[in-house]
Amino acid sequence: MADWGQRMNQTYKEYTPGNSINFNGVQAPDGLVGNVTMQPAIGQHPIYLEWSENGQVKDGYALVAVYSDAETQPEMQKHLYLFTIVNNQPLVLVTMQNQGDPYGYLYFGATDNAELRAGFEKIVGAPSITKEQIPNISVNPWSSKEEAIDFYEGMYKNTANEISTQIDWHNYQRANWREVETKGDTMTLHFANVGGAGGSYTQFTKVGTNTIVVSFDGNASYPDNPSSVLLVQNSDYKVLRTLNQ
Repeated sequence: MADWGQRMNQTYKEYTPGNSINFNGVQAPDGLVGNVTMQPAIGQHPIYLEWSENGQVKDGYALVAVYSDAETQPEMQKHLYLFTIVNNQPLVLVTMQNQGDPYGYLYFGATDNAELRAGFEKIVGAPSITKEQIPNISVNPWSSKEEAIDFYEGMYKNTANEISTQIDWHNYQRANWREVETKGDTMTLHFANVGGAGGSYTQFTKVGTNTIVVSFDGNASYPDNPSSVLLVQNSDYKVLRTLNQ
């Protein structure tokens, strides 16, 4: 990484837990693993990163190395590289994001640098995941639409959550849900309003011991304008925080 950076007139440093870099407001890697301060995502799909010394993790993506040129590059030219292993395959992710977005995510994409990919493949001993494969990566899939609906209802039944006061159970009909799409660990459902006029979308993505629930109030708001992005604890459906504040 250091040699490649010199050829590109960039200086990259390695960062580890407890020795993070402030990358445009988020500490990396500390703020990207576990209960994150900013949610990492590939496209619109949140991912769960867990730091690993040997490339093995119980859930999600094993994060084995972090490099950045943020200490030396101008604001609009900073890079953050994550070297990850998922399902025993290497994947080098990169971001140059320097501002927030409606979801509150930090967006990564697979690097286009063939040299970095080849070097990491040699270390891991396996071919890299392709860009076409990324949307379908699954480490903790939903078993059925019913599991996602149960999760939704659990959030609103937990009286410790502020949102528990925002649902009218008399007008709620479980049968009004339909599955729209499932990609990787993300399931998208549509809820049709009683009477059939309008509705709303909800996305559920498992990230380790939590689930990210993205709500879209009204059909027109999907998929670009979420009304809320909540990090919810799987064990008791407790809302831990709102990500898109």
